[in-house]
Amino acid sequence: MGFQHELLHLVTARGGTTLAALHDVNLALAYCDRVAVLQAGKLVAHGSATSVLVPDLVDEVLGVESVALDDPRGGHTLSFRRHTHL
Repeated sequence: MGFQHELLHLVTARGGTTLAALHDVNLALAYCDRVAVLQAGKLVAHGSATSVLVPDLVDEVLGVESVALDDPRGGHTLSFRRHTHL
């Protein structure tokens, strides 16, 4: 996990535009300004990471239950996910 954060920090610190495919909601919340969410190959939402990656959308697309939590260190909202009984 440390290497993922290190790599994303290096990429975002350089400035400019980067396109990345991430499957970790928390990494996207921490490092992405804008996100696009795909489900079954179709765009279902796009916009700022904090406005798109909300529990209702995450639950529907990923099939999990999630809760938005404020990071006590400030800056970003974290999403805690636990699997539902499918």
